[in-house]
Amino acid sequence: MIHSRNVQALLDGMLGGCDVLEGTVPVPALHSVALLSAETGSIISFSKQHDLEHGPAEHDSLNNLRIMALLVKDKFSSDEKKSCEKGYDLDGGHRAYTYDVEDLHASVTRIPDSDLLLMLLAHRDFPYGLLNMKLKACVKSFAQLYGYRLG
Repeated sequence: MIHSRNVQALLDGMLGGCDVLEGTVPVPALHSVALLSAETGSIISFSKQHDLEHGPAEHDSLNNLRIMALLVKDKFSSDEKKSCEKGYDLDGGHRAYTYDVEDLHASVTRIPDSDLLLMLLAHRDFPYGLLNMKLKACVKSFAQLYGYRLG
């Protein structure tokens, strides 16, 4: 069973900036992090950064986050079936895929052997390589959900 408070706390922690490698420049905060159903694209849980630096934008509404989740899920499903070369290899043979959604960068992967997708959204100035590195680190935080099946 997924305990929503635990997942929410984990997602909230993933929003913040971090040092990817010791002694490097810190990574800026993400725009949003969401746990999605791999079957329907429904948002199971999410966390959003309230960012005043980039100003209010259309992509800040919950409805737009839902639409972005559906678009990313559909594209992910398509790329996963094609074994698309543009994927980024994660540990365990899993792949992450990156997309442009409105003026945001998205990176998404399946939580290993589960019905869940983890999606990170960042502002367009956030490099894709760093976004994938952060996604790789974030997936490890969901180790207890490996193999989780919805329904």
